[in-house]
Amino acid sequence: MKLFGKKEQAKECAKLPRNLVWGAIIGLIFGICLTFVTGCYQGGWIGYTIAAFLIILTVFFGCWVGKNGGWKLLYHEDVYYRVGGYVAFGLLLFLCSWAIFFFLVAKNGLLSNSFVVQKLLKSQIDTGIGPWGAKAFGETWTIFGKEFDVAETVGVWGNVIVLTLKYFLNHLVFVIPFVFMLNFVKVGKWNLGSIYFALYTIMWGAAVGTRSQLFPTGADLMSGSLLVFARYGIWIWYSYL
Repeated sequence: MKLFGKKEQAKECAKLPRNLVWGAIIGLIFGICLTFVTGCYQGGWIGYTIAAFLIILTVFFGCWVGKNGGWKLLYHEDVYYRVGGYVAFGLLLFLCSWAIFFFLVAKNGLLSNSFVVQKLLKSQIDTGIGPWGAKAFGETWTIFGKEFDVAETVGVWGNVIVLTLKYFLNHLVFVIPFVFMLNFVKVGKWNLGSIYFALYTIMWGAAVGTRSQLFPTGADLMSGSLLVFARYGIWIWYSYL
């Protein structure tokens, strides 16, 4: 049995776990890079506040990941810890994929005609839904004393329903064999259902990095392409967890 004096105990308490330190460092670098590529620090005190919040958030998240074992989070017994690990390392994988295709490949529209973009990421408006609605239900609707144009209303909400069903069915084709069924197969501690999550993350990074989506990114190619993912893609990406 080893006894410690007060000095030795103080030294032991002062030591920080290596994973915690590395998590904080990676989180700091991650946050600074995000503030740079998105340019959120611009725009006066509001921009600096957003940049500071983003850096503090990523440092805190990095510390949490490091404190709870780093890579071990990916096969943690607690599903909530496991999801947190996949969010952390999934975002890193996405940003690495985006950076490679944005800076090194640097070809806009490279994947525009690919199966991934056309089937999983493309939003194609059907212009025939509105006229069909007007023909089937009349030119106008009066609801609570307010008159609505049927062609315009059905055209907007009809496309919302159609695109929702399209995305659901297209993703379901991949979810059943590559996520649901592979969840029952493990190699050691690793669940094979995570393979498609990793591939899908890389595909998202490649599509966003090459501006292969049809969503508008604005004049700033760097921040615009990332904001497209944050606005339209992160919810679909997160659902694969």
